[in-house]
Amino acid sequence: MKKIVKLFIISLNIIINIIKKNKYNFENELIRFIKFNRKNISIDYSEEKIFSIINYVKSIKEKEYKIISYNDTKKRKLVSFISPVFNQIDYLYCFISSIQNQKLKDYELIFIDDFSMDNSSKFILQQKNIDSRIKLIKNKENKGALYSRYIGQKFAQSQYCIFLDCDDIVLEDGIIQSYNHIIKYKLDIIQFLTIWQTGSDIYIRTKFYKYKRIIYKPILPYIFYYDYNSHKGNELNIVLWDKLLKTKIVNKAFEFIGYSYINKNIIINNDIIILFSIFQISNSYQHIKSIGYFYIGNNPKSTINSFKDIQKKDKIINSFLLNVQFLYEKTNNTYLDKMYCIYRIINYFKKYKKLFINLNNNEYYFIKSLIDKMLKLNYLSIKDKLILIEIELFVLNMKNIK
Repeated sequence: MKKIVKLFIISLNIIINIIKKNKYNFENELIRFIKFNRKNISIDYSEEKIFSIINYVKSIKEKEYKIISYNDTKKRKLVSFISPVFNQIDYLYCFISSIQNQKLKDYELIFIDDFSMDNSSKFILQQKNIDSRIKLIKNKENKGALYSRYIGQKFAQSQYCIFLDCDDIVLEDGIIQSYNHIIKYKLDIIQFLTIWQTGSDIYIRTKFYKYKRIIYKPILPYIFYYDYNSHKGNELNIVLWDKLLKTKIVNKAFEFIGYSYINKNIIINNDIIILFSIFQISNSYQHIKSIGYFYIGNNPKSTINSFKDIQKKDKIINSFLLNVQFLYEKTNNTYLDKMYCIYRIINYFKKYKKLFINLNNNEYYFIKSLIDKMLKLNYLSIKDKLILIEIELFVLNMKNIK
Protein backbone atom coordinates (compact mmCIF):
# COMPACT_ATOMS: atom_id res chain seq x y z
CA MET A 1 0.00 0.00 0.00
CA LYS A 2 2.85 2.39 0.88
CA LYS A 3 4.44 1.73 -2.53
CA ILE A 4 1.18 2.56 -4.31
CA VAL A 5 0.78 5.81 -2.34
CA LYS A 6 4.38 6.74 -3.06
CA LEU A 7 3.98 6.02 -6.77
CA PHE A 8 0.79 8.11 -6.83
CA ILE A 9 2.56 11.06 -5.17
CA ILE A 10 5.46 10.86 -7.62
CA SER A 11 3.05 10.70 -10.58
CA LEU A 12 1.07 13.66 -9.20
CA ASN A 13 4.23 15.72 -8.77
CA ILE A 14 5.23 14.99 -12.35
CA ILE A 15 1.87 16.17 -13.65
CA ILE A 16 2.08 19.33 -11.53
CA ASN A 17 5.58 20.05 -12.80
CA ILE A 18 4.50 19.55 -16.38
CA ILE A 19 1.60 21.95 -15.92
CA LYS A 20 3.84 24.55 -14.25
CA LYS A 21 6.62 24.36 -16.81
CA ASN A 22 4.31 23.65 -19.76
CA LYS A 23 6.97 21.30 -21.06
CA TYR A 24 8.14 17.77 -20.52
CA ASN A 25 11.72 17.16 -19.31
CA PHE A 26 12.56 13.68 -20.56
CA GLU A 27 15.82 13.33 -18.62
CA ASN A 28 14.52 14.47 -15.22
CA GLU A 29 11.46 12.25 -15.28
CA LEU A 30 13.38 9.21 -16.50
CA ILE A 31 15.89 9.67 -13.67
CA ARG A 32 13.07 9.97 -11.15
CA PHE A 33 11.23 6.87 -12.29
CA ILE A 34 14.32 4.69 -12.66
CA LYS A 35 15.45 5.68 -9.16
CA PHE A 36 12.02 4.91 -7.71
CA ASN A 37 11.66 1.59 -9.47
CA ARG A 38 15.25 0.61 -8.71
CA LYS A 39 14.53 0.95 -5.00
CA ASN A 40 11.25 -0.93 -5.04
CA ILE A 41 12.23 -3.88 -7.24
CA SER A 42 15.85 -4.06 -6.08
CA ILE A 43 17.52 -3.28 -9.38
CA ASP A 44 21.24 -2.93 -8.89
CA TYR A 45 21.82 0.08 -11.13
CA SER A 46 24.31 2.79 -10.18
CA GLU A 47 23.72 6.48 -10.80
CA GLU A 48 26.30 6.27 -13.57
CA LYS A 49 24.39 3.44 -15.24
CA ILE A 50 21.11 5.35 -15.01
CA PHE A 51 22.63 8.34 -16.79
CA SER A 52 24.16 6.00 -19.35
CA ILE A 53 20.69 4.65 -20.22
CA ILE A 54 19.29 8.17 -20.44
CA ASN A 55 22.05 9.40 -22.71
CA TYR A 56 21.85 6.33 -24.92
CA VAL A 57 18.09 6.65 -25.52
CA LYS A 58 18.47 10.39 -26.12
CA SER A 59 21.30 9.83 -28.58
CA ILE A 60 19.34 7.19 -30.49
CA LYS A 61 16.29 9.47 -30.70
CA GLU A 62 18.42 12.35 -31.97
CA LYS A 63 20.04 10.05 -34.56
CA GLU A 64 23.55 10.55 -33.24
CA TYR A 65 24.27 6.88 -33.92
CA LYS A 66 24.70 6.27 -37.62
CA ILE A 67 23.56 3.12 -39.37
CA ILE A 68 26.79 1.35 -40.29
CA SER A 69 27.78 -1.11 -43.00
CA TYR A 70 28.37 -4.68 -41.85
CA ASN A 71 29.24 -7.77 -43.82
CA ASP A 72 28.80 -11.15 -42.14
CA THR A 73 28.62 -14.36 -44.18
CA LYS A 74 27.94 -16.59 -41.17
CA LYS A 75 24.55 -18.27 -41.72
CA ARG A 76 23.75 -19.44 -38.21
CA LYS A 77 23.26 -16.49 -35.83
CA LEU A 78 22.82 -16.44 -32.08
CA VAL A 79 19.55 -14.46 -32.06
CA SER A 80 16.89 -13.57 -34.63
CA PHE A 81 15.18 -10.20 -34.22
CA ILE A 82 11.74 -10.40 -35.88
CA SER A 83 9.86 -7.17 -36.56
CA PRO A 84 6.62 -6.61 -38.51
CA VAL A 85 6.49 -3.25 -40.31
CA PHE A 86 3.47 -1.27 -41.46
CA ASN A 87 3.97 2.39 -42.43
CA GLN A 88 6.74 3.04 -39.89
CA ILE A 89 9.24 5.00 -42.00
CA ASP A 90 9.56 7.69 -39.30
CA TYR A 91 10.85 5.20 -36.71
CA LEU A 92 12.98 2.75 -38.68
CA TYR A 93 16.24 4.69 -38.56
CA CYS A 94 16.30 4.88 -34.75
CA PHE A 95 15.18 1.27 -34.41
CA ILE A 96 17.85 -0.15 -36.73
CA SER A 97 20.60 1.97 -35.19
CA SER A 98 19.60 0.74 -31.71
CA ILE A 99 19.80 -2.88 -32.92
CA GLN A 100 23.23 -2.27 -34.44
CA ASN A 101 24.54 -0.59 -31.29
CA GLN A 102 23.37 -3.13 -28.71
CA LYS A 103 26.19 -5.38 -27.58
CA LEU A 104 25.14 -8.72 -29.12
CA LYS A 105 26.47 -8.51 -32.67
CA ASP A 106 25.89 -12.03 -33.96
CA TYR A 107 22.24 -11.67 -34.99
CA GLU A 108 19.87 -11.44 -37.93
CA LEU A 109 17.23 -8.74 -38.19
CA ILE A 110 14.15 -9.95 -40.08
CA PHE A 111 11.66 -7.33 -41.24
CA ILE A 112 8.23 -8.39 -42.52
CA ASP A 113 6.71 -5.50 -44.45
CA ASP A 114 2.93 -5.86 -44.14
CA PHE A 115 2.09 -4.10 -47.41
CA SER A 116 3.17 -0.63 -46.26
CA MET A 117 1.99 2.36 -48.27
CA ASP A 118 4.97 4.56 -47.34
CA ASN A 119 8.68 4.11 -48.07
CA SER A 120 9.33 1.60 -45.28
CA SER A 121 10.38 -1.21 -47.65
CA LYS A 122 12.57 1.08 -49.73
CA PHE A 123 14.40 2.27 -46.62
CA ILE A 124 14.89 -1.27 -45.29
CA LEU A 125 16.26 -2.39 -48.67
CA GLN A 126 18.79 0.43 -48.56
CA GLN A 127 19.97 -0.71 -45.13
CA LYS A 128 19.95 -4.34 -46.23
CA ASN A 129 22.43 -3.46 -48.95
CA ILE A 130 24.95 -2.18 -46.39
CA ASP A 131 24.25 -4.63 -43.52
CA SER A 132 24.10 -8.31 -44.48
CA ARG A 133 22.37 -9.18 -41.18
CA ILE A 134 19.18 -7.43 -42.32
CA LYS A 135 16.52 -9.42 -44.18
CA LEU A 136 13.27 -8.21 -45.75
CA ILE A 137 10.14 -10.24 -46.44
CA LYS A 138 7.18 -8.51 -48.11
CA ASN A 139 3.55 -9.55 -47.73
CA LYS A 140 1.55 -9.31 -50.95
CA GLU A 141 -1.37 -7.82 -49.03
CA ASN A 142 -1.99 -6.45 -45.54
CA LYS A 143 -2.20 -9.54 -43.31
CA GLY A 144 -1.69 -8.16 -39.79
CA ALA A 145 0.99 -8.62 -37.12
CA LEU A 146 0.07 -12.22 -36.21
CA TYR A 147 0.55 -13.44 -39.78
CA SER A 148 3.70 -11.33 -40.21
CA ARG A 149 5.26 -12.77 -37.06
CA TYR A 150 4.34 -16.25 -38.26
CA ILE A 151 6.21 -15.61 -41.51
CA GLY A 152 9.16 -14.10 -39.67
CA GLN A 153 9.67 -17.07 -37.35
CA LYS A 154 9.57 -19.44 -40.31
CA PHE A 155 12.61 -17.67 -41.78
CA ALA A 156 14.50 -17.39 -38.46
CA GLN A 157 17.83 -19.26 -38.56
CA SER A 158 18.89 -18.74 -34.93
CA GLN A 159 18.43 -20.92 -31.87
CA TYR A 160 16.72 -18.02 -30.06
CA CYS A 161 14.48 -15.22 -31.26
CA ILE A 162 12.70 -12.13 -30.04
CA PHE A 163 9.74 -10.27 -31.55
CA LEU A 164 10.24 -6.49 -31.61
CA ASP A 165 8.17 -3.44 -32.56
CA CYS A 166 10.05 -1.29 -35.06
CA ASP A 167 9.01 1.99 -33.41
CA ASP A 168 10.87 1.22 -30.15
CA ILE A 169 14.50 1.22 -28.98
CA VAL A 170 16.63 -1.76 -27.92
CA LEU A 171 19.02 -0.84 -25.09
CA GLU A 172 22.71 -1.70 -25.06
CA ASP A 173 22.98 -4.52 -22.51
CA GLY A 174 19.56 -6.20 -22.32
CA ILE A 175 19.75 -8.72 -25.15
CA ILE A 176 23.28 -9.96 -24.48
CA GLN A 177 22.56 -10.40 -20.76
CA SER A 178 19.35 -12.27 -21.57
CA TYR A 179 21.18 -14.45 -24.08
CA ASN A 180 23.97 -15.32 -21.64
CA HIS A 181 21.37 -16.22 -19.00
CA ILE A 182 19.19 -18.33 -21.28
CA ILE A 183 22.27 -20.27 -22.48
CA LYS A 184 23.69 -20.75 -18.98
CA TYR A 185 20.48 -22.24 -17.56
CA LYS A 186 19.22 -23.83 -20.81
CA LEU A 187 15.85 -22.07 -20.66
CA ASP A 188 13.00 -21.79 -23.12
CA ILE A 189 12.02 -18.24 -22.07
CA ILE A 190 13.82 -15.37 -20.40
CA GLN A 191 12.04 -12.12 -19.57
CA PHE A 192 13.82 -8.81 -18.92
CA LEU A 193 12.73 -5.40 -17.68
CA THR A 194 11.54 -2.63 -19.97
CA ILE A 195 11.16 1.12 -19.70
CA TRP A 196 7.79 2.37 -20.92
CA GLN A 197 7.10 5.86 -22.16
CA THR A 198 3.39 6.53 -22.61
CA GLY A 199 2.56 10.19 -23.03
CA SER A 200 4.34 12.09 -20.26
CA ASP A 201 4.80 9.00 -18.06
CA ILE A 202 7.97 6.95 -17.89
CA TYR A 203 8.18 3.86 -15.73
CA ILE A 204 9.84 0.47 -15.49
CA ARG A 205 7.44 -2.31 -16.33
CA THR A 206 7.69 -5.01 -13.67
CA LYS A 207 4.86 -7.43 -14.41
CA PHE A 208 6.54 -10.80 -14.28
CA TYR A 209 6.24 -13.92 -12.20
CA LYS A 210 7.23 -12.76 -8.72
CA TYR A 211 9.65 -15.51 -7.65
CA LYS A 212 13.27 -15.54 -8.76
CA ARG A 213 13.54 -19.29 -9.15
CA ILE A 214 13.27 -20.97 -12.52
CA ILE A 215 9.79 -22.28 -13.24
CA TYR A 216 9.55 -25.71 -14.76
CA LYS A 217 6.51 -27.35 -16.33
CA PRO A 218 3.63 -26.80 -16.01
CA ILE A 219 4.28 -23.10 -16.61
CA LEU A 220 0.87 -21.78 -17.63
CA PRO A 221 -0.87 -21.91 -14.19
CA TYR A 222 2.01 -19.86 -12.75
CA ILE A 223 2.08 -17.26 -15.50
CA PHE A 224 -1.63 -16.72 -16.12
CA TYR A 225 -3.89 -17.30 -13.18
CA TYR A 226 -7.18 -16.18 -11.70
CA ASP A 227 -7.73 -15.79 -7.97
CA TYR A 228 -11.11 -17.29 -7.16
CA ASN A 229 -11.35 -15.56 -3.77
CA SER A 230 -10.46 -12.03 -4.86
CA HIS A 231 -11.89 -12.35 -8.38
CA LYS A 232 -8.74 -10.78 -9.77
CA GLY A 233 -6.30 -12.06 -12.32
CA ASN A 234 -2.56 -11.65 -12.52
CA GLU A 235 -0.29 -12.16 -15.45
CA LEU A 236 2.94 -11.23 -17.11
CA ASN A 237 3.23 -8.39 -19.56
CA ILE A 238 1.10 -9.54 -22.47
CA VAL A 239 3.76 -8.37 -24.89
CA LEU A 240 6.36 -10.23 -26.89
CA TRP A 241 9.21 -7.75 -26.98
CA ASP A 242 10.45 -8.26 -23.40
CA LYS A 243 11.07 -12.00 -23.82
CA LEU A 244 13.89 -13.91 -25.47
CA LEU A 245 12.48 -17.22 -26.73
CA LYS A 246 13.78 -20.55 -27.96
CA THR A 247 12.96 -20.60 -31.68
CA LYS A 248 11.85 -24.25 -31.69
CA ILE A 249 9.27 -23.43 -29.00
CA VAL A 250 8.02 -20.51 -31.11
CA ASN A 251 7.73 -22.79 -34.16
CA LYS A 252 5.63 -25.27 -32.17
CA ALA A 253 3.51 -22.46 -30.74
CA PHE A 254 2.48 -21.30 -34.20
CA GLU A 255 1.62 -24.88 -35.10
CA PHE A 256 -0.54 -24.97 -31.96
CA ILE A 257 -2.29 -21.73 -32.99
CA GLY A 258 -3.11 -23.15 -36.41
CA TYR A 259 -3.20 -21.45 -39.78
CA SER A 260 -6.95 -20.81 -39.58
CA TYR A 261 -6.32 -18.24 -36.81
CA ILE A 262 -3.03 -16.97 -38.21
CA ASN A 263 -4.67 -16.05 -41.51
CA LYS A 264 -7.56 -14.04 -40.04
CA ASN A 265 -5.84 -10.63 -39.74
CA ILE A 266 -6.24 -10.22 -35.97
CA ILE A 267 -5.15 -6.59 -35.50
CA ILE A 268 -5.25 -6.28 -31.68
CA ASN A 269 -3.96 -8.40 -28.82
CA ASN A 270 -2.35 -10.98 -31.07
CA ASP A 271 0.51 -11.01 -28.55
CA ILE A 272 -1.65 -12.94 -26.09
CA ILE A 273 -2.47 -15.61 -28.69
CA ILE A 274 1.23 -16.16 -29.35
CA LEU A 275 2.30 -15.97 -25.70
CA PHE A 276 -0.51 -18.20 -24.48
CA SER A 277 0.53 -20.82 -27.03
CA ILE A 278 4.22 -20.48 -26.13
CA PHE A 279 3.48 -21.01 -22.44
CA GLN A 280 1.33 -24.04 -23.24
CA ILE A 281 4.40 -25.66 -24.81
CA SER A 282 7.38 -24.29 -22.86
CA ASN A 283 9.26 -26.23 -20.20
CA SER A 284 11.15 -23.45 -18.40
CA TYR A 285 10.94 -19.72 -17.69
CA GLN A 286 12.79 -17.14 -15.62
CA HIS A 287 13.02 -13.35 -15.41
CA ILE A 288 16.08 -11.19 -14.87
CA LYS A 289 16.21 -7.67 -13.49
CA SER A 290 18.09 -6.23 -16.43
CA ILE A 291 16.65 -3.34 -18.46
CA GLY A 292 16.75 -4.22 -22.13
CA TYR A 293 14.09 -2.29 -24.03
CA PHE A 294 12.57 1.17 -24.31
CA TYR A 295 8.91 1.09 -25.33
CA ILE A 296 7.54 4.24 -26.95
CA GLY A 297 3.76 4.42 -26.62
CA ASN A 298 3.38 7.77 -28.38
CA ASN A 299 3.34 6.51 -31.97
CA PRO A 300 0.06 7.77 -33.50
CA LYS A 301 0.32 5.15 -36.26
CA SER A 302 0.36 2.19 -33.87
CA THR A 303 -2.74 0.02 -33.67
CA ILE A 304 -3.35 0.77 -30.01
CA ASN A 305 -3.42 4.51 -30.72
CA SER A 306 -5.74 4.25 -33.71
CA PHE A 307 -8.83 2.79 -32.02
CA LYS A 308 -10.68 6.04 -32.64
CA ASP A 309 -10.50 5.39 -36.35
CA ILE A 310 -14.09 4.48 -37.20
CA GLN A 311 -12.96 2.54 -40.26
CA LYS A 312 -11.07 0.14 -38.01
CA LYS A 313 -13.98 -0.44 -35.62
CA ASP A 314 -15.27 -3.56 -37.37
CA LYS A 315 -11.77 -5.05 -37.61
CA ILE A 316 -11.16 -4.39 -33.92
CA ILE A 317 -14.43 -6.04 -32.89
CA ASN A 318 -13.71 -9.00 -35.14
CA SER A 319 -10.23 -9.30 -33.62
CA PHE A 320 -11.72 -9.18 -30.14
CA LEU A 321 -14.13 -12.01 -30.99
CA LEU A 322 -11.34 -14.10 -32.50
CA ASN A 323 -9.17 -13.55 -29.41
CA VAL A 324 -11.99 -14.68 -27.14
CA GLN A 325 -12.77 -17.67 -29.32
CA PHE A 326 -9.12 -18.72 -29.40
CA LEU A 327 -8.68 -18.49 -25.64
CA TYR A 328 -11.82 -20.47 -24.92
CA GLU A 329 -11.28 -23.17 -27.51
CA LYS A 330 -7.54 -23.66 -26.97
CA THR A 331 -7.44 -23.67 -23.17
CA ASN A 332 -7.37 -26.99 -21.39
CA ASN A 333 -10.63 -27.86 -19.68
CA THR A 334 -9.37 -27.02 -16.21
CA TYR A 335 -10.47 -24.55 -13.59
CA LEU A 336 -7.35 -22.36 -13.88
CA ASP A 337 -7.41 -22.17 -17.66
CA LYS A 338 -11.12 -21.45 -17.98
CA MET A 339 -11.12 -18.88 -15.20
CA TYR A 340 -8.22 -17.09 -16.83
CA CYS A 341 -10.12 -17.06 -20.11
CA ILE A 342 -13.16 -15.54 -18.38
CA TYR A 343 -10.95 -12.98 -16.68
CA ARG A 344 -9.53 -11.93 -20.06
CA ILE A 345 -13.00 -11.62 -21.59
CA ILE A 346 -14.20 -9.39 -18.74
CA ASN A 347 -11.13 -7.19 -19.09
CA TYR A 348 -11.38 -7.04 -22.88
CA PHE A 349 -14.93 -5.83 -22.48
CA LYS A 350 -14.01 -3.17 -19.92
CA LYS A 351 -11.17 -1.90 -22.10
CA TYR A 352 -13.06 -1.78 -25.40
CA LYS A 353 -16.63 -1.26 -24.18
CA LYS A 354 -17.21 1.83 -26.32
CA LEU A 355 -16.68 -0.28 -29.44
CA PHE A 356 -19.59 -2.57 -28.67
CA ILE A 357 -22.26 -0.31 -30.08
CA ASN A 358 -24.39 -1.26 -33.09
CA LEU A 359 -23.15 -4.82 -33.24
CA ASN A 360 -24.62 -6.86 -36.04
CA ASN A 361 -26.58 -10.03 -35.32
CA ASN A 362 -23.67 -12.38 -36.00
CA GLU A 363 -21.41 -10.49 -33.59
CA TYR A 364 -24.08 -10.40 -30.90
CA TYR A 365 -24.99 -14.09 -31.14
CA PHE A 366 -21.32 -15.06 -31.08
CA ILE A 367 -20.78 -13.24 -27.78
CA LYS A 368 -24.08 -14.55 -26.38
CA SER A 369 -23.33 -18.18 -27.23
CA LEU A 370 -19.85 -17.96 -25.68
CA ILE A 371 -21.14 -16.36 -22.48
CA ASP A 372 -23.93 -18.95 -22.24
CA LYS A 373 -21.28 -21.71 -22.32
CA MET A 374 -19.32 -20.00 -19.57
CA LEU A 375 -22.39 -19.54 -17.37
CA LYS A 376 -22.79 -23.33 -17.29
CA LEU A 377 -19.41 -23.82 -15.59
CA ASN A 378 -20.22 -25.10 -12.11
CA TYR A 379 -17.20 -23.48 -10.44
CA LEU A 380 -18.07 -19.95 -11.63
CA SER A 381 -18.85 -17.61 -8.73
CA ILE A 382 -22.10 -15.65 -8.53
CA LYS A 383 -20.11 -12.43 -8.91
CA ASP A 384 -18.49 -13.61 -12.14
CA LYS A 385 -21.81 -14.85 -13.50
CA LEU A 386 -23.39 -11.46 -12.82
CA ILE A 387 -20.56 -9.70 -14.66
CA LEU A 388 -20.97 -11.98 -17.67
CA ILE A 389 -24.74 -11.47 -17.64
CA GLU A 390 -24.15 -7.72 -17.51
CA ILE A 391 -21.95 -7.95 -20.60
CA GLU A 392 -24.56 -10.01 -22.42
CA LEU A 393 -27.33 -7.53 -21.57
CA PHE A 394 -25.19 -4.60 -22.64
CA VAL A 395 -24.43 -6.02 -26.08
CA LEU A 396 -28.11 -6.96 -26.44
CA ASN A 397 -29.17 -3.36 -25.82
CA MET A 398 -26.44 -1.98 -28.08
CA LYS A 399 -26.77 -4.33 -30.99
CA ASN A 400 -28.08 -3.07 -34.28
CA ILE A 401 -31.18 -5.03 -35.26
CA LYS A 402 -31.08 -5.57 -39.00
